Parts: sequence; structure tokens; C-alpha cells
Amino acid sequence: MSFRTDNEPFKAAMQGFTQKIVEMMKAENLFESQGGPTILSQIENEYGAQGKSLGPPRKAYMNWAAKMEVGLNTCVPWSMCKEEDAPDPVVRSNPLISFLSFRAGYPAQVC
Repeated sequence: MSFRTDNEPFKAAMQGFTQKIVEMMKAENLFESQGGPTILSQIENEYGAQGKSLGPPRKAYMNWAAKMEVGLNTCVPWSMCKEEDAPDPVVRSNPLISFLSFRAGYPAQVC
């Protein structure tokens, strides 16, 4: 199986895992939008350097991951660390620095 690329079996497994983690966090009120301490979620870590060699499947995977993560309605920003061309509304590059200026403009979600 190919990981971290536009591969349907991997994406199905990743989505199931991510949904499970988000559901567990929501059940414990861990997101800032619920009064919890989690102010930011990260879907990929330093994917940019590895992903650049994958070409178009890399971009398709990034777009899919961004849409999937935002669709989970955590009401906190999502990050792709060190991913300069991550699709909007995902926080790019250094998430902690970006968070302060980004939070106010994050798209409205049903929480």
C-alpha cells in the first residue's frame, strides 16, 4: 500500500482513524470550541519534503486531506506543518506562529 499519497485504501484507513480520534476528543470536550485545551489540530507533519517527489498525486492527497479534516467540524484550525502550499483554510508552515493571526478568519463550522 502507498502511504501519504492519492491512494484510496490508505485514504479510507486514514479517514477512519482521524474520525475516531476526533470523536474521542469531542466526547471528552477537548477542543477549545468546547471549552477544552486543544487550540489546533495537525493532519500532516513535514510532508512537504517527502511529498514533492510524488507530483500530482501529492497535491490530490493534500486537497483531499484538507477537505476531510475541515469536514470533521472540530471548530479549531487544522495544520499541515512545513507544507507551504497547503490548501485553504489549512494553516501552513509553523502552526503555532500562524495560529494567532489565523484563528479569527477560520471558516464558520457547525460545532
